[in-house]
Amino acid sequence: MAELMSSDSIDEEEEEETNEIGPLRCFGHEINHRYSGENMEELDEILQTDQEEGHYIINKDFILDHRYQVKTLIGRGTFCLVWLAFDHVLQQNVAIKILKQSEEEMFQDEYILNRYLSDAMTPGVKVVKFYRMFYHMQHFCFVFELVAQNILTYLNYFDAAFVGIPLRVIKKIAKDTLLGLDFMHKLGVIHTDLKPENVMASRTLFPYPPFIGSEDSDVFNALEDDPNTIDFKLGDIGNSCFVNMPLNDLIQTRQYRSPEVLLGLPYDTSADIWSLACMIFELTTRHHLFDPSYEDNEDETSENRHVFDSIHLSMIESVLGRIPEDWAREGMHYETLYRENGQLCYTNQESMPSIFDLLMKYDIPFNEAAELTKFLEPMLAIIPSQRPSAEELLQAPWLHQIK
Repeated sequence: MAELMSSDSIDEEEEEETNEIGPLRCFGHEINHRYSGENMEELDEILQTDQEEGHYIINKDFILDHRYQVKTLIGRGTFCLVWLAFDHVLQQNVAIKILKQSEEEMFQDEYILNRYLSDAMTPGVKVVKFYRMFYHMQHFCFVFELVAQNILTYLNYFDAAFVGIPLRVIKKIAKDTLLGLDFMHKLGVIHTDLKPENVMASRTLFPYPPFIGSEDSDVFNALEDDPNTIDFKLGDIGNSCFVNMPLNDLIQTRQYRSPEVLLGLPYDTSADIWSLACMIFELTTRHHLFDPSYEDNEDETSENRHVFDSIHLSMIESVLGRIPEDWAREGMHYETLYRENGQLCYTNQESMPSIFDLLMKYDIPFNEAAELTKFLEPMLAIIPSQRPSAEELLQAPWLHQIK
């Protein structure tokens, strides 16, 4: 082990590349800055603050658990830091997610879910792989396979170029996401937070470490030329739950939240299907399908959440039709969202057309809009039991040309 502790440092070329990691996300935790030599002082200040808040800060080349040689910080979140490290046992790069000292209560559920999914994985599963957990200096550390950009990065790249993500790329993302959901759902696990930030590109196409030393244009050109060269995987399993053990009544990020969750009704794996439909629409049009926050600059809080929920439901009704009243009445939040006459307390001021009309509004060609509408509409069934499963959606004609 002494030999491992004194292993050679990363060579100069690798060191230069490692300091130039771009704005990635790892398991949903965003890297907010490009840490090059020019702003390493800023990074030091941030890490000092993180340390004061209970995060564990590591020096470059430090060895964790007698095997992981730490290289650099690649992700920051409220409850954890994510570090790029080289695993001297597996002889590959990994990502190590280290929880804050005060967040140890998060450990048990997250570990059980990650271990459960990892034990069931076979080669090719479209979920970020969890390797193991260890304990270091009163911090729980989770080791994951190393992945690269999430698809929000791709969306922002194409958005900056004033073009949408190519349709064949969107189909590849949709198919891989469905494969990941199918794996999880058959094991009785709900992702609960499906959105572009939580779908990651695999690293197989790119140099070691992934994307470091690569120009963004090279990455995106490769993706556009042949999307089948990249796999996409579900990440951020920390918010997931078992179907028979729901976490609480509030899941999903606002723009991807399903009507049953808004109403306070029981939810299951079909909630992920709703979120995926909203995500595919967003990738196609560069606009959210349902976003009640866009009308007002007021921030959403626990006190005014019912206002946003009511407007959100109104938007859903204006696009998909009336929510069945007898079903809505079963929700825990019905009385705070509806008036005595059965009308929503707050409504969307702007009328919204159908899915097809919205796609046409955003300049999607007629035939593509028609085919995509046929794919999305069943996923957006208001009653959860009427939505197709991930397995059924994988057989849809819209995905037939994708490997």
